[in-house]
Amino acid sequence: MRAPDEDPAEAAGLFRHHGTEYYLGYYTRSGFVHVLEQYGIFGLLRDRGYDPKVSFDLSDPFEHVLRIHDAGIEDRDHLLIEVALRPSVIELPGQNPPQHFDVLLVLWLCLQDPRGSFSLRKPPMPDQSYPGLGLAREMMELLVLMAERLGKRALVNRPMNLHNARYYHHKFHFLDPRMEGRLAAILRDTEDTSLADASWAMQLGCVVDTHSGEPFRWEGKEQVFPMCDELRAYFDDIEYRRQVWATAREKHYEIDWEQFRQRIQDPSVMASLTTSGCCNAR
Repeated sequence: MRAPDEDPAEAAGLFRHHGTEYYLGYYTRSGFVHVLEQYGIFGLLRDRGYDPKVSFDLSDPFEHVLRIHDAGIEDRDHLLIEVALRPSVIELPGQNPPQHFDVLLVLWLCLQDPRGSFSLRKPPMPDQSYPGLGLAREMMELLVLMAERLGKRALVNRPMNLHNARYYHHKFHFLDPRMEGRLAAILRDTEDTSLADASWAMQLGCVVDTHSGEPFRWEGKEQVFPMCDELRAYFDDIEYRRQVWATAREKHYEIDWEQFRQRIQDPSVMASLTTSGCCNAR
């Protein structure tokens, strides 16, 4: 894990298992730069014309933040990648005795192209001020490798928007099978709608449960990429799958388009939504 021209004694300091000066108690800044170079993230950013520079925010001992800015200009308009991670524990629901697993929790992942522009084909998603970098797959692979290196049993995120959950859906599963079933039902019932419109409709409270007539309120619950046999078995279990598909059969949703048009054109409504300038998926 050291560059060819590095002194072995120096390389030994790239990674540590303990210490508040290390990202997740393990990575030095030099070590993480080396990782990003080796896995091609920096190369892909340079191909887009950026000069990536890494910084750490370790002020919270339980939540470490990595940021990559263009040319080291540390403001939101030069931010390329931001990831906040925390070691955590999940508990499988309905298990007696309870089963606990050490996981790496992705609190926030921002991938943005501040030189890019939106279009009709790629409109902005909720909480997005710039288009995505198109590096979600590479970053997810890197985060999985980090979780493995740290000895974790899963990579976990809490998608705060519908589009984030949709992006992760092909490899991640909600820990709660009922939430997995609701997501399947929402994606089924909005399949003729663009993902941007569906996500904005959810954000604006315009996705309605057809049975109750009430808007569906999105919650950022744990979505899990399992990395051990026990968790894979939980998601493959017939009881988990039964609850998923029973919920999907029971739940039906539709978008209230009249309300959607009114709200998305109302400046006061749009101004009330918190915009962070990042999207934690693409």
